[in-house]
Amino acid sequence: MGASLVIVGSGIRSGCDLTFAAREEIRRAEKLLYLVPDPITATWLRELNPKAESLHGLYAHDKARASTYAQMADRIMSHLRSGRSVCVVSYGHPGVFAYPMHEAIRQARAAGFEATMIPGISAIDWLYADLGIDPGVGGCQIYDATAFLGKRREPDAEGSLILLQVGLIGESTLPKKCNSKNFGRLIKRLAQIYGDDHEVVVYEASRFRVAYPMIQRMPLRHAKRAALSLGTTLYVPPRVRSREMISGMDRRAPRRRR
Repeated sequence: MGASLVIVGSGIRSGCDLTFAAREEIRRAEKLLYLVPDPITATWLRELNPKAESLHGLYAHDKARASTYAQMADRIMSHLRSGRSVCVVSYGHPGVFAYPMHEAIRQARAAGFEATMIPGISAIDWLYADLGIDPGVGGCQIYDATAFLGKRREPDAEGSLILLQVGLIGESTLPKKCNSKNFGRLIKRLAQIYGDDHEVVVYEASRFRVAYPMIQRMPLRHAKRAALSLGTTLYVPPRVRSREMISGMDRRAPRRRR
């Protein structure tokens, strides 16, 4: 087959979100590497390709994530340089919050290897579906929560705002628990922009078909008490919603919790 690299997304829901193209690449790869958050998906990938190897062991709680990501790219490249076709499975969309995947693609192409990425379903895609949001109505802004808070971004309050990794604000390593103090700082900042009574959604997509997503709706004045995980996303609706958005989001988005 020759040395080549393809990076695919596993999607969010275990075994359900994988595209046909991604599945075929996983099956035919001479070396399969994966970075997924649950043992069920990992077991399923090993069944699809017995040559599978996890990259998760490179993480450590006291280790800078930048170092871990560099090692992941190095591990991918080492298998590629051995002359094998390599497939890497990344949780969600392989190009969203996936620095080592982009870096591996960059290094592979610079070294003259064929390298491609196949898109997958991200937590943002599930957020649109679960909350009934059309990002084309009013526009949608997406930020890493750490960058949004640290750089004091000024969002367009007439469009939707999505803040990723709100449980990891200010963390350079992989923490054992969420940083609730910095999350409180974020909520205070948003309240200055939108007002204490503005309702937001603390959201986490469901990893499994039999479970509901976590959807916590509350005004900003109460949001700092929300339950967080390392995979939590914060959705901030527009301050003034258009008639199209009201008729779409409010009708289709159930107030459900796991």
